[in-house]
Amino acid sequence: MLLQTSGRTNGLRALVKAEQERGPDFLRLANALSALYPKEIEKKRLLDAMLLACAELSRGHETLWRDDSSEA
Repeated sequence: MLLQTSGRTNGLRALVKAEQERGPDFLRLANALSALYPKEIEKKRLLDAMLLACAELSRGHETLWRDDSSEA
């Protein structure tokens, strides 16, 4: 969530890819946390956005990851 809120999308993308390669535990934890947070909480919105992006990444689509040119 810190990477996402600070706009470090390349770092977030690398973290998610690495965790997906390691196994399903990262996504299980993210799903569990998302289920626990109330709808109006910002953390839930960030988690849900990351989970959606993970689903897109696993299908080979990177359309949800915007490029952040400030991360050079």
